[in-house]
Amino acid sequence: MSDDADDDPPDIWERREEIRQLSARNESFHDLCEDFAIAEAALHRWEKSSGPDRDQRCAEYHQLVSELRKEVEAALDRAVIVPFTRPRRP
Repeated sequence: MSDDADDDPPDIWERREEIRQLSARNESFHDLCEDFAIAEAALHRWEKSSGPDRDQRCAEYHQLVSELRKEVEAALDRAVIVPFTRPRRP
């Protein structure tokens, strides 16, 4: 894992309220979020590990967390409702 701040993605949990709302009405999204949370927890466990597979597992989980984060963010972005202004009457 890099110490370069530019490599650190924004914290997805900053969108906690959006996640909660979409998760409550979309089971697939809820399952995706559970997968993300499980993968993120596993990554943190491996980062603290001193086992011989630590580096390999960290790399694998870092990739998985990154891919799941992108899926969560994409789903949130697709779910955002953009209000349209009413057309002006002539």
